[in-house]
Amino acid sequence: MKLSIHKLFDIVQEEFQKNIPMQEAFIRVHWEKIIGKYSRYSEVLWFRDGKLCIKVYNSMALQHMYMNKNKILNQINEYMKIKKVEIEDVKYILEGKHE
Repeated sequence: MKLSIHKLFDIVQEEFQKNIPMQEAFIRVHWEKIIGKYSRYSEVLWFRDGKLCIKVYNSMALQHMYMNKNKILNQINEYMKIKKVEIEDVKYILEGKHE
C-alpha cells in the first residue's frame, strides 16, 4: 500500500511541475504565508515563463516591495522549493497602472 501512495504522490508532483495554472493557484492560496505583511498590499496577477507578476495597491507598498525584491524572490522560491518550481523574476504593477 505504501508503494502505491508514494507513486501517486510522484505523479501529482510531476503534474504540478508541468501545470502553470496549478502553480499560480498554489502561490495565490499561500500568498500570505509566503510574503507575510506584504500580502495585505498586494496580490498575484499571473505566473508564466518563470516570471511572477504582482499587483501592488499603493505606491508606498510598491516602493518597499521593489526595494526588497531579492528578499521577496528568495522567500517565494524557498516556499516553492517544496514543489520543485523556481521563480526567476518578480514584476510589480501598481494598481490602476497598465503596461
